[in-house]
Amino acid sequence: MTLYSRSDVAAVTVPVAGFGGCGNTHSRPVVNGAPEKTWALDCPPCEDHLRHSDQWSATVTEIPETYDETKAREQAEKSGKLDRENQLAAAIIELGKLGQLPDALGQVLAPMLGGAPAALIGKVVCPQGHDNPAGQKFCGDCGSAMSAKAALDGPQRPPAPPAAGPPPDDRQRSVRLRDARLEELQALARMHGLDDGGKRPELIARLADAGVTSADLARLSVAA
Repeated sequence: MTLYSRSDVAAVTVPVAGFGGCGNTHSRPVVNGAPEKTWALDCPPCEDHLRHSDQWSATVTEIPETYDETKAREQAEKSGKLDRENQLAAAIIELGKLGQLPDALGQVLAPMLGGAPAALIGKVVCPQGHDNPAGQKFCGDCGSAMSAKAALDGPQRPPAPPAAGPPPDDRQRSVRLRDARLEELQALARMHGLDDGGKRPELIARLADAGVTSADLARLSVAA
C-alpha cells in the first residue's frame, strides 16, 4: 500500500532492527531540479512502520499539512470569506438605494454589516421625522436613536406635527422624573431609543438606567 509524505519530508530511513523497515534511505524524487510536490513511497516494509506517523498518509487528499501550509490555507479561507461578505454588502447597498430591500431583511442584516448600507445612503430620518446625515447613530435634533429600519429605508415622510397645546406652566418645568405622567415617560423613552412599554415604575427604572434625568423631562416639557 502506497504512502504519501508531508511536503517537508526530504528523505526517510526505517531501520531493519527494531522497526521492520528495509534499512535503505528513500529520498523525495526531484523533477526539473525541484523536489516533487507529491511523494508516493512504495516500500511495504517501511510503510508498515510509517503508516502510524503523523507525517504520512494513505491517501493524497489526507496528506498532513506543514505549519506554513496550514496558516496559508486559513488566511486564504479568511480572505475568501471577507470577499464574499463585501460582495454581499455591496449588493445589499445597491438594493437599498433602489428601495428594493425588504424591511425584515434590512433589520436582520444591519447588525451583521455594521451599518454599512446606511453609510452610503444620502440621508436618514429619525423616528420623529428629522433628517440626519447618513451613518449618524442619534438624531441631531431630538436625540432619538437611529433604528436599523430608518437607516436602511432612507428618508421617509415625517409624521404630522402634534397639535399645539397650552404653554407649560411652572409645575411642568420643575416636575421630577418620578412624578411625571405615563405619557411623558413614554415620550422620554422614545426620544432616547428605549422601549416605551410597561407601567410607570418600569419606565422610570428603564429611563434611570439609561441615564435620563429630570432635566431631560424638563426639556421635554418645554419642547411640548
